[in-house]
Amino acid sequence: MRKPLVRTRWLLLPTLLLGLLGGPRAEAGGLKGKVVGSAGEPKPYVNLQVSGPESRTLFSGRDGRFAVELPAGSYTLQITERNRTMHFDVRVPTEGEVDQTFTLKW
Repeated sequence: MRKPLVRTRWLLLPTLLLGLLGGPRAEAGGLKGKVVGSAGEPKPYVNLQVSGPESRTLFSGRDGRFAVELPAGSYTLQITERNRTMHFDVRVPTEGEVDQTFTLKW
């Protein structure tokens, strides 16, 4: 009678490990780009909030550039500078990355 119990334990172990590791994950892609003003000048240190299948908050660099790894899917990028905000819709592919320039209207 003990042998079936041992087999059950061996079946539970992979199931538990799969649950702890989060199971299969979506393919990773990326979003990178540059934030510029209406005259094309780089916008350094602006706040970027990405929302969609996953959420991230980051800042552009001194040159206005940023990069973030995200699972494939549709996202909204919210860019905020000095209490002014713009929203952009972005689609991250399953392979590769999106490289886009985001122009603020001010």
